[in-house]
Amino acid sequence: MPGLISATQALELVLSRAAPLDLGEVPLADGRGLVLGRPVIADRDYPPFDRATMDGFAVKLAHAGRRIRVAGESRPGMTSDVVPDEDACVEIMTGAPCPAGTEAVVMKEEVERSAADALLPAKIASGQNLVRAGTECRRGDVVVPAGAQIGAITTALLAGVGHETVWARRRPSVAVVVTGDEVVHGGSAPLPVKIRDSNGPMLMAMACDAGITRTRLHHVEDTREALARILESTADADVVVLTGGVSAGNYDFVPEALHAYGVAQAFHKVAQQPGKPIYFGTKGARLFFGLPGTPLGCHLGFFRYVVPALRVLAGSAPAHRSGSGTLTAPWSTRSDRQQFVLAAAEAAEGAWRLTPLVTRGSSDLFSAWSASAYLDIPEGTRELPPNAPVTFQWLRS
Repeated sequence: MPGLISATQALELVLSRAAPLDLGEVPLADGRGLVLGRPVIADRDYPPFDRATMDGFAVKLAHAGRRIRVAGESRPGMTSDVVPDEDACVEIMTGAPCPAGTEAVVMKEEVERSAADALLPAKIASGQNLVRAGTECRRGDVVVPAGAQIGAITTALLAGVGHETVWARRRPSVAVVVTGDEVVHGGSAPLPVKIRDSNGPMLMAMACDAGITRTRLHHVEDTREALARILESTADADVVVLTGGVSAGNYDFVPEALHAYGVAQAFHKVAQQPGKPIYFGTKGARLFFGLPGTPLGCHLGFFRYVVPALRVLAGSAPAHRSGSGTLTAPWSTRSDRQQFVLAAAEAAEGAWRLTPLVTRGSSDLFSAWSASAYLDIPEGTRELPPNAPVTFQWLRS
């Protein structure tokens, strides 16, 4: 698809070519953030016994206001033959099974205890401080439906019903390729005409924020041969993201190298600012992105196009969290392209106030580090006054 396309069309094309990855069995310990491919079914009633929710005494209602003999105790994980009867109660610990015949559990703090007996309070409610067997869920109930994303509490629940693995979509793998003869590793002392690599660490961090744990970072010089070799080495990656070498310079070989590698181009160049020179294509089910070498153009490209694609591959909804608010300061541009403006969001009187961050171009990280959102300003908008309404997308979920 030659020529310049809109940012909306570009995102639609990316999402139309991204398909959820295959389902498979994943260790529960590696499942956080994944999307369940099958419902999880309870293997038994929960709780499997009447469970005490407080340290105290298992009693009958008829014990109210009386001094009663303590016949024994019930501990978590242990069975006990002692039961409360008309003249005896049972000391019980939080999480322990209630003995047969228990009608309530009285908190230890409400009981006057002596060596052999206990004076109980005058009022005892039926079922207080205990959970009856099977009231949380029944054997055969759906515990978590298919399509749910696995978080920390969900992980605990799945472990509680006996799952050591989960059936889920695997995480996509990402290869990040930083191009440029001018780029050196961050720990190096660069010559005056060299720059340290900031895009590679940034993209790896953004992939991590998106829940991606299978990532690799490569650096390659600006030659056709080097690009061809590095593309061959990324054959096991679901998504390949190249930064730099994607525009129209004499040494911008990325589109040419991708074509030679067999990637079918979907678009190259988007009517947006920053990050106009952006490439997207596919080879089979694999996705290839060419992002600008400028850090802020690179950041926007990964945020707006790569992250939604990664979410689709993992079985999640692609959309970023969005909001609306008003500007704290005027904003203007000389371009008619759709603008994505980094901004600092602040809550004020129940509404969001957005301050556009003024940068000295799309390589100025010094002015952009405090951003928390992207303003989404429609094409053709040249200026906005203070208090103008704006929509935005959060940088962090």
